[in-house]
Amino acid sequence: MVISSRKLVGASLLVTGGLLTAACLDRPVSPLKPQTTNSVVFSLRQETIDKIDLLFMIDNSSSMGDKQDMLKRAIPKLVGRLVNPACVSDSGDRQTMATPDAACPDGYRREFKPLEDIHVGVITSSVELGLVQGVCKDEGSNDNAKLIGKLPRGSHIATYQNKGFLAWDPKGKLDPPGEADASRLIENVQEMVTAVGESGCGFEASLEAWYRFLVDPEPAHAFRDVGGEPRPDFVDEDLLQQRRDFLRPDSLLALVMLTDENDCSVVPKSGVKDLASDDRMPRASSACSTSPDDPCCYSCTDAVPEGCPATDVECSKGERLSESDDRLNLRCFQQKSRFGVDYLHPIQRYVDGLTQEQIKDSSGRMVRNPLFPEAVQGGFVRTPKTVLVAGILGVPWQDVVTTDDTCAGEAGCESSLPLGAPVSYLTAAELAAQKRWGMILGDPETGAPATDPLMWESVEERTGSNPVLGAPLVPANSGGTPSSNPINGHEWNIAEKNDLQFSCIFPLAQPPAKASECKTEQFDGQDLDKPICEQPDGSYTTQQTYGRAFPTRRELEVLAQIEDAAVLASICPKEVTDEDSPSFGYSPAAEAIGDRVSGLLNGKCLRRELEVTPDGVSCKVVEATREDSCSCDAGRGRRAVASDLDKVVRGQLKDNQTCGADTGIECDSYCLCEIEQARDETLSACLSEDNVEGFGWCYINEEATPEGERFVRDCPADRKQLLRFVGDDTPKNGADVYVACRGVPTNE
Repeated sequence: MVISSRKLVGASLLVTGGLLTAACLDRPVSPLKPQTTNSVVFSLRQETIDKIDLLFMIDNSSSMGDKQDMLKRAIPKLVGRLVNPACVSDSGDRQTMATPDAACPDGYRREFKPLEDIHVGVITSSVELGLVQGVCKDEGSNDNAKLIGKLPRGSHIATYQNKGFLAWDPKGKLDPPGEADASRLIENVQEMVTAVGESGCGFEASLEAWYRFLVDPEPAHAFRDVGGEPRPDFVDEDLLQQRRDFLRPDSLLALVMLTDENDCSVVPKSGVKDLASDDRMPRASSACSTSPDDPCCYSCTDAVPEGCPATDVECSKGERLSESDDRLNLRCFQQKSRFGVDYLHPIQRYVDGLTQEQIKDSSGRMVRNPLFPEAVQGGFVRTPKTVLVAGILGVPWQDVVTTDDTCAGEAGCESSLPLGAPVSYLTAAELAAQKRWGMILGDPETGAPATDPLMWESVEERTGSNPVLGAPLVPANSGGTPSSNPINGHEWNIAEKNDLQFSCIFPLAQPPAKASECKTEQFDGQDLDKPICEQPDGSYTTQQTYGRAFPTRRELEVLAQIEDAAVLASICPKEVTDEDSPSFGYSPAAEAIGDRVSGLLNGKCLRRELEVTPDGVSCKVVEATREDSCSCDAGRGRRAVASDLDKVVRGQLKDNQTCGADTGIECDSYCLCEIEQARDETLSACLSEDNVEGFGWCYINEEATPEGERFVRDCPADRKQLLRFVGDDTPKNGADVYVACRGVPTNE
């Protein structure tokens, strides 16, 4: 929700909107004083999230078999944690019980209430993009964002009512009931991952695939050629029905992307057909190589823009690139720099799809985002704060895990990341605080490149050092081995300019199931020094021994911009042989996703501290509901709202478009009750105990109230404080909740 400010009669207010999971204050709150004050009011949406829609977007291109297998092995940990959350102790120890309804040992509690309503679906990165006939159109290479369980190769999987997804329903609340056996649920999820395969389109549309399934108001069924232009065919009603069946309006959405290559989500428009044809791509003007956003960066096949030199050094070489500089499988990276034109959807399309209630349809009109439906009376609906997006992507794990900060950037820093140390991925807030986004993406405002050269997309060899380990990149043909650099082994000589340097590599536990990336012709008269083909003795053969990944920059850019909604992990695992190791495969990624889900399900974390006085916290909590009769029951910790606060809250309800002329709901129809702050024995129990008698709320801060530290353990590092509510139905499910805190004196 957009932050706004306004003045009301009798008070100067800074109004911020947000969910309880992310409510924030711009300053600490001081005690109430008898003079004009700044008041801070923030809205909380009090929801009980009791269902999750879990969607996997899995790259199904030819290099993904080993990664899909590791995801399959991580499914028991990821899905198992949702249906049977661990029991945790005050000290942080975890125990997994045999069943979700088993009692925790003394001193332990469930990390969150076991979920009894989960949808699980899988889509792939292969969608039709309006390219030339035969490219990404054939069966198996064009899944068009459909659920794998609805495709022929997934039809053998026992999905719920043959709808293409799995439904976890242990209490039999669905009609007919869904899956009640956790082992069978996990096995079926693994079967869906296996069904993805490696026969998909090489133009991986990782972002467009999930956008089309979850967000696109008018997903195209196909594209047809109209006068040389790709035009969308009729709206895909089958996909829309799959979306309606899978995605509930009141669920927490968890989207998991697995891909080892950069996104290639093409805009269907003029010129796109060339992108997948044998015709050479246009050459870019000289300005493009250093400043792609420069007005004088243009395609040499186009007219020279006004104000630019009539003759350009690069364009004088010819309108189109030579074959050696224009390989078909490398047409999706750095397009503006290389071709003078960007054929891909802008990143903002996907950021808006995950964060904005209004988006553009195919004609450019602003319409309601299907991901965020209209609010329904008395119920919770999904908002951007109840969306989680995890990426298992082409980035070195060393760049995005917790490390000893005193060592970061120094030579020999790899000693802080010994093989036996478990991988623990940084949260989105920690990635930002430690400037890791700049490390892997650079600074878009200044144009500065990523400080980790392993994240540079390049056909040529790169130089520099990984900033975490201080490990220099090793040149090609230098006698380096896959362990010369602990992340990518070494650079390699891409003689044919038909591949990119790797962001990371990892040992394969077994040879790839599909064709090796180590082709026979590589060893006929030339040694390409490809590290994934290197044997332990330093020789090179056609046997692929390492998996690899390229920089997945576009997917990373989306994660960086959605901030707290993001979870980031590496597709290059630290451990591939010891399945009992906490660092094995994608187990650390599953833990990071589970931790974020736990935080959202338990989420009442505040971004800023509130000041605690001897009389408690100088804030009031107001519950707004629509009921036939308005009664603030003192026996349930409620009381009538003072007139000045009543006016402020009703004004905020109107500003938030919860009521008012545009909604058809009278703001006076809302019943407002203040939820009292817990006192005496109830307060003491609220601060420290699991089971509390009474009603109300208390404020828990890691430092100010150490007895309640365990309640904020799952909060992000920058928001180790929360409002804890106690008592049944406090606040009422679906209520609009506002917190008003008096601030420091002002002269306004």
